[in-house]
Amino acid sequence: YDATQRVPLVLSHASGRVGIETALRSLADVAPTLLEVCAAPASKQHEGTSLLRPTETDGVYVENRSTEYLRGWSSLYGFRTAQWKYVRAPRSELYDLGRDPEESVNRLDEFPDVVAALSARVDAVLAESTDPTLQRVEPEVIAKLQSLGYLATIEPGTASHPTEDPKDHVAGVVAMFRGQEEFLRGNLLEARRLLEEALASDPQMKRAHSYLAGTYLQLRDFDACIQHGLAFLDIPPAVNEGPVHLTLGEAYLASGRPREAVEHLRRAREVDPGSRRAAKLLAAATQRVN
Repeated sequence: YDATQRVPLVLSHASGRVGIETALRSLADVAPTLLEVCAAPASKQHEGTSLLRPTETDGVYVENRSTEYLRGWSSLYGFRTAQWKYVRAPRSELYDLGRDPEESVNRLDEFPDVVAALSARVDAVLAESTDPTLQRVEPEVIAKLQSLGYLATIEPGTASHPTEDPKDHVAGVVAMFRGQEEFLRGNLLEARRLLEEALASDPQMKRAHSYLAGTYLQLRDFDACIQHGLAFLDIPPAVNEGPVHLTLGEAYLASGRPREAVEHLRRAREVDPGSRRAAKLLAAATQRVN
């Protein structure tokens, strides 16, 4: 949707050309633009066209795969023109952006010809898409990227529910983000209420388990902390697990289970070797085991 897909770009270039480009352009055009600005040869890996060159496109393809990869729901695919936005989902949508820039009124049933035309454009893009090239990455690099939240590893056989429409989970996601905000403000009881509300909407909401583990740790309810921390680790994909291992290590140590604490604190150190807190807690847990 345009709330995330419509992104302004300011480009300063030695050509001195000044103006506002109103044509629809794609994020895929940014890399070819940077290569041209740097006078570097074009790359066959990039499908877009430099923003310094005119385009004849009458629309752009949009997608959101994170709903599938990170939450197990349906992916979203779409095509946007100056007037229309088509979103392919279990319950597809069509918006008249000229009259409805907020994308609040679904006009799918009113304009079947527009839907058919834009759906065909989505089909054409998907038909030309290829699987990304697999490259070997060192385990320590993967761990670092995971600790920063920049990487998710999808395990073979990960359960997904492609018939689940992300729209059906809006209330739960909103509760999760509000709970996260309250946690960061230190309002732990309100954070717990909102995060539990999010899990009532979707028990597999991985991020809610993460913040509930942290919330219960600060509330000194170590059993609940451990329950949600382990639930987070059990739910695919493997993403940003270092802080949760640290939280589990602290909870196990505080509840008198140093052996389990050592296991998780070692994992936390592997992901973030520079963490002083993990090092301090690991030393304390190791001493108690010995």
